[in-house]
Amino acid sequence: MYHSDCDNAAILRQIDALFIPEGQTLMLLFGEKSGTDFPTLIKALAARGHSFFGGIFPGIIDGDRHHDRGYLLKSLPLLRPPLLLRGLDSADFQGPELSRALAPLREAATLLTFVDGLAANIAPYLSTLYQHFSPTTRFLGGGAGSLTLRQGPCLFTEAGLVQDAALIAAVDWEVGLGVQHGWHQLRGPLVATRTERNVIYELNWENAFEAYARVVNAQSEENIRPENFFSIAKGFPFGIFREKGEDLVRDPVAVGEAGEIICVGEIPENAVLYILEGEPDLLIQAAQGATQHCLREAPETIHDTLVVDCISRALFLQQDFTAELRAIIAPLTTAHPNLRAQGVLSLGEISSYREGYLEFYNKTLVLGLWH
Repeated sequence: MYHSDCDNAAILRQIDALFIPEGQTLMLLFGEKSGTDFPTLIKALAARGHSFFGGIFPGIIDGDRHHDRGYLLKSLPLLRPPLLLRGLDSADFQGPELSRALAPLREAATLLTFVDGLAANIAPYLSTLYQHFSPTTRFLGGGAGSLTLRQGPCLFTEAGLVQDAALIAAVDWEVGLGVQHGWHQLRGPLVATRTERNVIYELNWENAFEAYARVVNAQSEENIRPENFFSIAKGFPFGIFREKGEDLVRDPVAVGEAGEIICVGEIPENAVLYILEGEPDLLIQAAQGATQHCLREAPETIHDTLVVDCISRALFLQQDFTAELRAIIAPLTTAHPNLRAQGVLSLGEISSYREGYLEFYNKTLVLGLWH
């Protein structure tokens, strides 16, 4: 359920009034402008004896509306208490501590994971996570954080509010997944000849910004420069080539002093890239397609929904973003009239779609139907 009153007292009243089945865990997902006193809230929830976890996101989705303040409050059946993994600013996720922490969860059918969307080592984290579970395990989640792209604490459990972290929840439900983005190739292929994690230094052995700007300026009404980079680049993401299905989108968000392009999500060195472009109708059709695919996978009884939609899709579509949300709602409510589409606007989306490999997406819609 979505709630707009983010005062701690109001949040606690809502939780006190909520029927929480025995053994279930609270999930609280907040818009970044909620203004909630999180340290005090966390202490109050822990004092009440609740198991809980949550995060702060650029926005919250409730039906065909989205909000930068307010929160979703849900309860989920977990196999174990939620796990908070710190240290995503370090690439060392393969030590014995992680193995021991994940061991009780290895038979889980569904893993919900939220990450600090601005952490440097999301790809190594997801790779390590995937290696610890059966290929039949399904993953769903997304990146928390702020649209300002200034990193700060954005994930919490009873252990506190932290940054450079990941949350892992083994949900005792199955999940049907739908993932599509609708962006199409404009120019390429280009080879990312020098990269470091989420930074591209060279494209085809040329300064990354110079090579990128040459393509974008041929299409954009305004020439792209460092000072207007984000506002123009949101319409021209990178796509990492995939042999089957849509390219894996990477969102360029800033340019450095030496012309390096900073993205949300890792770009492997020597990856084959395309510069993509979007048309509102195609993005909206993709949202509907993801929903229809998800419904085909799901049984007749659905417990709940989780929409993880990229904040940069909302920024690109602007007033048309309502049409995207309605494209999700229409087939969903036709099949299940009592369901409500709810979720987050994220800094990156997480899913193990199709072949089951765990991916970190950008500018993509991920829909999960719990059953």
